[in-house]
Amino acid sequence: FSILVYSLGVLNYRHHDLLAAVVLHAPSVLPRFSTQNISNLLHGLGLVGFDRDDAFVMHVASHLATRLQECTAQDIANPVTALMRMVIPHDGLMHAIAAHLTS
Repeated sequence: FSILVYSLGVLNYRHHDLLAAVVLHAPSVLPRFSTQNISNLLHGLGLVGFDRDDAFVMHVASHLATRLQECTAQDIANPVTALMRMVIPHDGLMHAIAAHLTS
């Protein structure tokens, strides 16, 4: 359902019930998501101006930080853009990206 959230973001359409369902169900399936799916999820939330659940966004970003070795450059750039768009700083992700880039 990450591409669905991305599509909502591209269209700037906030469907509150759908976004609430994503917040409820995504954490349990994140380990099965590709890093592109995680990237699309965060990017879509950033585009749609998500009615924020900062703890959820931080959880998803923290999960991505543990899987940077699987990421493409785009998988890393989109979530960074999303976090900045939502004004949700995530030092752990930024430090992990810095370590990944210099390793």
